[in-house]
Amino acid sequence: MHKMPWLVLTVILEVSTSAAQTWIVQGNFGLAVAGALYATRTAEMLFGTDSLEVVHPQLLLAQIYLGLNQLHSAEELLNMAERGLAKHPEAGRSARCSLYRNFGRLYACQNKYDQALRACAMDAEVFRKCGRAESHTACNAMYKKVCDIIIRWFEQNANMAANRDEMPSPKPVLQEENQRQDLVKSELEIQEAMETLRHIIEYAKDNHTESPELHYEEEQASDDEAVKRHDEATVAKQLRRDAKEQQHQIAEEAAESELEEEAIKRQDRDRKAALDEEVTAGETAENKAEAAIQEATKIAAETPEAVADKTEGGLSLKKVAKRLKDLAVEEQTLEVRLQPLNSQQQTTPNMVESSRKKNQSYCSTLNSNSSKKSHP
Repeated sequence: MHKMPWLVLTVILEVSTSAAQTWIVQGNFGLAVAGALYATRTAEMLFGTDSLEVVHPQLLLAQIYLGLNQLHSAEELLNMAERGLAKHPEAGRSARCSLYRNFGRLYACQNKYDQALRACAMDAEVFRKCGRAESHTACNAMYKKVCDIIIRWFEQNANMAANRDEMPSPKPVLQEENQRQDLVKSELEIQEAMETLRHIIEYAKDNHTESPELHYEEEQASDDEAVKRHDEATVAKQLRRDAKEQQHQIAEEAAESELEEEAIKRQDRDRKAALDEEVTAGETAENKAEAAIQEATKIAAETPEAVADKTEGGLSLKKVAKRLKDLAVEEQTLEVRLQPLNSQQQTTPNMVESSRKKNQSYCSTLNSNSSKKSHP
């Protein structure tokens, strides 16, 4: 068997698989066992026991054992197929659907209805995504959709067959072979479609369904309305949250503005207090200067004898000159301190200027008296 050509084994695999599927559709599971077993062994010889190509014959054989009510053998094959699909994540949706469907049949035969319902829901992807595996209304609508698809498929195949008969081909041998293969596949697919329709009709008769699509549309409309209400509630909640955040932000900005205004007012008060202190210090220095000038003027107006007497009594001209020098230094210091305040206090420079003139006149008077004393 291992020495047989690859092409021959491939043809044997295809023929045995097709024969087994044909007997399964017709319900002759006893006749389908041989073809499925031969297909499984051939696939293992061609591709290996852990290959993805072995999964399909295993699922086919498991379906046959389910039809023969050999549940233990069917469960072993389904577990092997499940492990094979787990090793090949690239496997298509068809193999996984067949696996879930056969598991559902197995659990139903074992009276494990919860697990059977879960497996059948995994088979129907639309139910798995919607999460409504227990909805009979959705099931009825889905059956109607399947019937529509099968009818369109029949019409498409009929049109393709008519066009194929009318078109001449330059290779009659190849055309005949292709037609033979297409005929086998078409017959098998037609049998499967007819079997599916038969089950759907029986289900509809048992449940007395009249217009499942109408109920499904009503249920879908109610679901859409619920989703719409949920979206509106979400939007309203988001708007309220945004409004609260905006109010909080406005309150924070107002508080910051109040703090800034308070800081500006505090700076103005400090600046005004400093200005008042400077003005007070200037007035005090001016008063001291005026008092010293008056005292010096009074001394200068006296006679040399009185000056000499006062000198002998402890008041000398050197002390008076030193006092005047100190007053001049204080005057310069006062000018430097009052320079930044000229824009706010305009009277202080005039006071300083008058004080300077008085000092100059006093100094000139004192110098003249000193010259008179030195030259009597």
